[in-house]
Amino acid sequence: MAKDRSTVAFQVMWNRLISVVEEQAQALIRTAFSTSVREAG
Repeated sequence: MAKDRSTVAFQVMWNRLISVVEEQAQALIRTAFSTSVREAG
């Protein structure tokens, strides 16, 4: 029973991590085309 709970907890944490990474990728894509980011590089 404890293994089932740890498996579920791992899956929830994995899904949260994937969500954060996808959100960061979208933010990077949005800012990569802005003038200030382009001129700073």
